[in-house]
Amino acid sequence: MPTCQDLLSQRTNLPLSTNN
Repeated sequence: MPTCQDLLSQRTNLPLSTNN
């Protein structure tokens, strides 16, 4: 089950360290 960050990472190949 994909999480919000997984979906975002698929759309944008950028690290979500700031949202972590």
